[in-house]
Amino acid sequence: MHFLFVICSLLIASIYGNPVYQFDIDFDMRSTYEVPKRWASAGIEFLNHEIQGALYSQMIFGESFEELAPDSITRRFNVSRFGPRTSLYGYTGCGGRFNDEWGLRDVSKMWHGEAAGTANGTFELVEGGSMNGLLYQTIKFTHGRGSMGVANYGTNCHGGTHFVEKKPYEGYMYIKGRKGTKAYACIQSQDGFTKQWSNLAECRTLEVQKENTWEKVDLRFTPNATTECGNFLMDSQLWTCNGRFIVELRTHGEISLDYTWLTPGDWNLAGKGIPARKDIMDNLALEGLGTLRMGGSMCNEADYRWKRFRGKREDRQPYHGFWYSTLGTIATSRGFGMFEIIDASRAVGIEPIITFNNLEWASDMGDFVEYCWGDEHTTWGRKRHEDGHPRPYNVSWIEIGNEQPLDWVLHDTFTAIVKAMEERISKIKGAPRFKYTIGHNLWLQDMNDPLVQTMMKSTNHLGDRVFWDLHIGTGANAQDGYTLLEVFEGFRTQLQKADSRMRIIILEENGGDHGIGRAVGHALYGNVMLRNADLVVGHGYADCLEFWQGLDHEYAFNQGQLFVTADKSFGAPVWWEIYMSSQHTYPHVVETDMHPGNEGKQNVYYPDGTTLLSRDGKHLVVRVTNTDPKNETSIMINLHGVLEQRETISPSFFCVRPCRGRAGLLPGPARLHYSGLGLAYPTMGVNIKFL
Repeated sequence: MHFLFVICSLLIASIYGNPVYQFDIDFDMRSTYEVPKRWASAGIEFLNHEIQGALYSQMIFGESFEELAPDSITRRFNVSRFGPRTSLYGYTGCGGRFNDEWGLRDVSKMWHGEAAGTANGTFELVEGGSMNGLLYQTIKFTHGRGSMGVANYGTNCHGGTHFVEKKPYEGYMYIKGRKGTKAYACIQSQDGFTKQWSNLAECRTLEVQKENTWEKVDLRFTPNATTECGNFLMDSQLWTCNGRFIVELRTHGEISLDYTWLTPGDWNLAGKGIPARKDIMDNLALEGLGTLRMGGSMCNEADYRWKRFRGKREDRQPYHGFWYSTLGTIATSRGFGMFEIIDASRAVGIEPIITFNNLEWASDMGDFVEYCWGDEHTTWGRKRHEDGHPRPYNVSWIEIGNEQPLDWVLHDTFTAIVKAMEERISKIKGAPRFKYTIGHNLWLQDMNDPLVQTMMKSTNHLGDRVFWDLHIGTGANAQDGYTLLEVFEGFRTQLQKADSRMRIIILEENGGDHGIGRAVGHALYGNVMLRNADLVVGHGYADCLEFWQGLDHEYAFNQGQLFVTADKSFGAPVWWEIYMSSQHTYPHVVETDMHPGNEGKQNVYYPDGTTLLSRDGKHLVVRVTNTDPKNETSIMINLHGVLEQRETISPSFFCVRPCRGRAGLLPGPARLHYSGLGLAYPTMGVNIKFL
């Protein structure tokens, strides 16, 4: 028998000392249910720029110039341009790399005015008559010699764009002006010493063919060098890249710009028609995620409706998002939505869960089934073909609402949507049986609400295809884990009363930092949930991505699993904890008695253990967490029951070294540490150090 001890996010000491706690593991007492191999989940939404600016492989941030110019914010709202990063609610503020008044005046906030030589003129952010959204950008080169234009430096407060040598980039831009007017689109890098910009590829000539009419012009570049990224551009504390995209006039004239799209070519997921960063999706798959939920409070915005996220990207109109919004205009892109996340997830073997606004019409949700799974002979299946996606969208799990009140509106909406979708599914050949999640955060105070019973009874016909979404906060002490047990016990009681097969899925575990304590808290919750895996089918974080050293005021939730920069993505400590767990997940949970019993004790810091056993009984994993922030803990592990053979055990211990967090200087992964100890069966001891 092979034993593997996974010590989640802890430092290992020696095996000597007097044991304080005992773990009695009984091989004969194993679960009849099985834990899925890919049990972990994560969430993603229009928050922390984890889609718009990170996963979304659109390299232009501020694609349709919807963000107001900083000086217009000053005029309208009396907010200082050059003071602290704007903290007005609803406005995304940037410190950024620029503080020159000329380059910011009347230029959309995510762009910057540029001039070379003696060139001069004006910029104008025009409202009305745009191709996409409400605003478009105008450049007026009126006198002097040289060039004048606007540049885009990517997300994270103009943090710089990253290009890779000899890799193709492609896209398009909408322009308008007098016939014959020429502008030039270039990708450039900046010399770290001279601060001069040079072209990385031949610039594209953008010539106006029709008088004052929006025209779509292609963009294609293949860089002759790779841009540099590091702590050298804005100041030594910030990680930035030295690339940018610029559109400029080189002779006197005027040109207007609107929706701009630039993405890696066929060497990224975009080559499969999926505008997602391959490195990010690969890391989420490597982590071991089974499901990826696109949802959260963003779905509660009135204009969040699935039918507005389909069609050509430039035809999808931006809207006033729940999280990313600008005073007086609209700025949230629909370029990457539920259909892109479906394809991106499936491309790396992860199942998507899509959360919808709870006020979607039931008939529209029936259309959603047909749009995803219908053939070209159905009304909405034909629309999918016309939208350029002939193959079905492989989705079969949805959620209605996010943290909705438990009331009759939710009940009636949910049951009506389920009915409409089930009726449509029955008419479409090849459509799968969908799974449905109730988007109410059920907790102890709601457990005895009569509507809980009503919801369960109203969905009994779905059998085990219906779930209740539970949202929790990360806790790094044992009492947090055992509070969950009260919720589970209350839920089981309600299930028995309703004769329901409904189960729980935890789609949001909200954290507040990136430290080891958070990883330990997640591991502790995981232990508790694994011991209840017949009821809990998945355990995931609310937000899986976060920019390293996020500067924008919108980065309000410090809880990503993966850190992201323009040039890389890498795991936070909790990513490594999930990776470790997913690499050593076995289907059977073995009874583990922990002594002394700790439920109800005032001291909430103590080791917690969950034991997993392979289907053939040859491999064992003990997941141990020590939540005590100050004290080392000793454990004696006793093995009981019938075994195939007895032999010397050489377990491997895993622990995570924390990365330095978002305040650190160098982005890089946390490190896994391994150590082997020779221990004699059937009793072994280990000391677990505090954090």
